[in-house]
Amino acid sequence: MAKVAPALYAIVYGTLRFRKTRVVNLVMLVAACVSGCYFVHLNLHSPRLGIMRRAPGLVTMWIYFTFLMEVRPAIINAIVVALFWLIDPFKQVI
Repeated sequence: MAKVAPALYAIVYGTLRFRKTRVVNLVMLVAACVSGCYFVHLNLHSPRLGIMRRAPGLVTMWIYFTFLMEVRPAIINAIVVALFWLIDPFKQVI
């Protein structure tokens, strides 16, 4: 945890200080969409050990960025992740 602390402090400082700007909202939207879609992908296609090891950090980032965003980017994030879940582009046809 000590190795990750400086990066976490930088992320929290940057997002809280500049969260009203459009650039930071766009970066948070992209990060939330990527972490949310990757979590859905892990949940659908990974063995349970992979989910248990990676999911807590992904979900924490996804929720953190979603709560800090303004309403419109948060709604876009929810729609993107829901569409990723419905479409499931990595489906394996047997």
